[in-house]
Amino acid sequence: MLGYAHNQNEGTHAGTALLSYAGWYPIVDLGARFGGRTSSYQDAEDRRQLYSWKEQGLSLGLRLPLNLTRSVYQTHLSLGASAEYTKISDKDLVESYEQNNGAFTPVTYYAQFSRTCQWINEAYPRFGQSISVLYRHVPLHSDYHARLTAARVNLYFPGFYRLHGWRWQLAAEKQKADNYRFENQARLCRGYGDRYHDFFYRWSADYALPLAFPDWNGLGLIYVKKLTAALFYDDVRARTDDKKTRYRAAGIELTAYMHLLSIPVELPLGVRFAYLPAEKKWQPEFIMALEL
Repeated sequence: MLGYAHNQNEGTHAGTALLSYAGWYPIVDLGARFGGRTSSYQDAEDRRQLYSWKEQGLSLGLRLPLNLTRSVYQTHLSLGASAEYTKISDKDLVESYEQNNGAFTPVTYYAQFSRTCQWINEAYPRFGQSISVLYRHVPLHSDYHARLTAARVNLYFPGFYRLHGWRWQLAAEKQKADNYRFENQARLCRGYGDRYHDFFYRWSADYALPLAFPDWNGLGLIYVKKLTAALFYDDVRARTDDKKTRYRAAGIELTAYMHLLSIPVELPLGVRFAYLPAEKKWQPEFIMALEL
C-alpha cells in the first residue's frame, strides 16, 4: 500500500509504502518511507532557528491486533514492535550536537488500547477511553543515539446537546537527544510550530458539535460526509535543561469529513483559528489529521 504522511508538528511531508502479511500471527509489516524533517534550536540571542534534513527508512515490524468487543463498546488492543534502518542526508546545519549525515537503527515498542461507543452522526464518541504508550531507542552502536518515551490518554463524554461531545486529553513526552531528535508523538500546542523540549506535558479540552450532513458527492472524486465545529483549549508545560516554558492556546476548528476517490478511509480537512495569549495574536492553521 502506497501512502502520504504529513507531519503537522513539523510541517513536513513524506511518501510511504507498507506491505503486511497476515498469514502469521502476529502480523508482519514491511515498510519504507522517504521525506523531510525539521527541528529547531535557540541561537546565541535566544532566537528560535529552524533547520531541516531528509530521511530514508526501511522498517520491519510485528503487530498483534486484538478485537475485544463484547457489547456496543468497540474495544481494541494492539501491541507491536518495529526496527527501522534510517539514513539521514542533506542536513543544512552542522554542529556537534545536531544531526549530521549518517545512519542508525531505532527500535520502537508500543501498546494501544481503546474502548469507545459512537453513533454515526456524533461529533465524538459518546463515551470512551483510549490510551497509548511508546518507547523508542537506539540499542546498537551507530551514528546517532536518542531515547523517547511518550504516553497519551483521551477521555470522551457526552456534550450539552444531542450529538455534541467532549474530548479531554492528557499527553506527556520525555526525550533524551544525544545527537538526534525523534518526532514528537503528540502535538505540543495548537497554534505553535514544532518546538523541541526535553520534556513536556499537556492537557487539552475540546467541545465539538456537528454543523451539517451534506452527503455531497462531487463526480465520484470527493464525498463530503459531515461538517463539524469545535472549541478547544490547550495548556502545556515544557522543560529543556533548566529552562521552563508554558504554552497556551484557545480557539475554534471547522472540519469537513470526506472520502476521496471512493477510498473507504475518512479524511478530516479543515481550518483552525488559535488565539495565543503569550503573543496576543490569532494564528490560522490548516487541519489534515487522523487522530482518535
